[in-house]
Amino acid sequence: TGEFYLLTADVNGQNARVVSRRGGGARFSLTGLSWSPGGNHIACAIMSWEGRFHSGLVEIDINSGAERKLTEHTW
Repeated sequence: TGEFYLLTADVNGQNARVVSRRGGGARFSLTGLSWSPGGNHIACAIMSWEGRFHSGLVEIDINSGAERKLTEHTW
């Protein structure tokens, strides 16, 4: 149960910056990330284990790292 990081970087891989992190059994999906049209948010699936496996969708502000649930439904 390590930590998972959401990073941004320049196209050449330089200037990497941690936008958000998850740990304690929670993680980001490794596929399906999507940038907002304005480039200030990333939508992605998140997963966790809380008695059973859960996944959901969040929007993450790339400047503050703040997360907002895109749905109350979990799978």
